[in-house]
Amino acid sequence: MSTLTMLDRFQAPSASKAVKALAVASKAAGTAGPGAWAFYLGGPGHNGGKGSTYTNQLLDDLTKRNVRLLPIYVGKQGGLSRTRGVKDAKDAMKLARSFGNRNKVIVTDIERHTSDADPQAAVQYVNGWTETLHSSGLLAMVYGSFNLAADLAKHGQPQPDAVWVARFKATKPEPGHDPHQIPGVPKKAFARAGQRAWQYGGAIDNVLCIVEKINVDVSSIDAESHHVIQKDDTLSQIAVDFGVPLAALFNANAKLLDTEARAHGHPDSNHGGLIFPGVTITIP
Repeated sequence: MSTLTMLDRFQAPSASKAVKALAVASKAAGTAGPGAWAFYLGGPGHNGGKGSTYTNQLLDDLTKRNVRLLPIYVGKQGGLSRTRGVKDAKDAMKLARSFGNRNKVIVTDIERHTSDADPQAAVQYVNGWTETLHSSGLLAMVYGSFNLAADLAKHGQPQPDAVWVARFKATKPEPGHDPHQIPGVPKKAFARAGQRAWQYGGAIDNVLCIVEKINVDVSSIDAESHHVIQKDDTLSQIAVDFGVPLAALFNANAKLLDTEARAHGHPDSNHGGLIFPGVTITIP
């Protein structure tokens, strides 16, 4: 399992503050840098429906610093249904395109009070969300409570590709929060590589989580996943789709890609310029 530290906040920081905060948080948590940042696409439940405070310039700057990016969409917290899930997924994809499609994964934010009020409706919403993203070749992730994660493991049709569980245990970044050991989430649920994140750090009893003078929430994410190379794929596009640096993607798969290239009569993969359908690569 490849674990990274991820930070998020409602109000967009400057790139320099984000990078400094991630460096400090990753060191405190004992995870490899530079880490990941979850940014808000927008949605009617975010910022009073006024749109995101994040900009493409900020995201470009973070990408140049090899920070992984995860987009979050916030719908209305209430009146959930499968139809709403479909509608919100379409809106999220439109917003994601305006931000340059920074990741193949899109997160929907469902707060605990919303899912606890009607667990069945929350599951149906996620079903519609997931089905819609899958139909466009994207991956679905759900932010929510441990109860919602357990419900989705049992009743998701189709199941989302990953869950991001909010269960605060600390007011600072620290080691020891394995995303596959989240209290209340069955160990067999979303157990494969890349299927879990645990938002363990945040405000508790009015004590804020402050890192490098900015208020953030802190998550531990299982960042590793896999992709089967398809016809017309390029390594650079796969890197964009999954929000990872191209160099990191090639380095994680260099031996495999070079071996496959030699099997096709080439001396090597030309630094990932030659890839072949059917090969399963690791997304670091």
